[in-house]
Formats: sequence, C-alpha cells, structure tokens
Amino acid sequence: LSYTYFGSDQFFNLSGDQLTTNTFFQHTANLYAEYGLTNRLTLIGQMPAFRVNQFETTNPATGIGDLQLQVK
Repeated sequence: LSYTYFGSDQFFNLSGDQLTTNTFFQHTANLYAEYGLTNRLTLIGQMPAFRVNQFETTNPATGIGDLQLQVK
C-alpha cells in the first residue's frame, strides 16, 4: 500500500506559456502485490485503490483506477 500527494499552482501550455488558474490537488492510494506461482513465474497486481482530483475552487472528483495484472 502506498500513498502519493501532488499539488501545484503553476500550469503551462505546450508552448511554455504560464496559464492563470487556481491550485490543483491529487491524492492517490495505490495497492501493489506480487505472488510467486512457481520459482520462475510471478503474478503481479497493481491498481489505484482510491484517487481524488480537485481544483481549489471545485468539488473533488473521486474514484478507483484500473486493475493491472502482469505475469513475469
């Protein structure tokens, strides 16, 4: 389980010009797991379990992310 936070009050377009807006916040709780099926085969699962995106003056957009499964 991990938690990340990002916040910014500076935004730029592709030309490098700074845009005027308010502060953006993002909070994410991630789940990650590995399970050894054999000594040469591992199943990996990861997903954003909960995410919140919000500008300072808006209501938050919340949800869960997509589950990713991998075999290594």
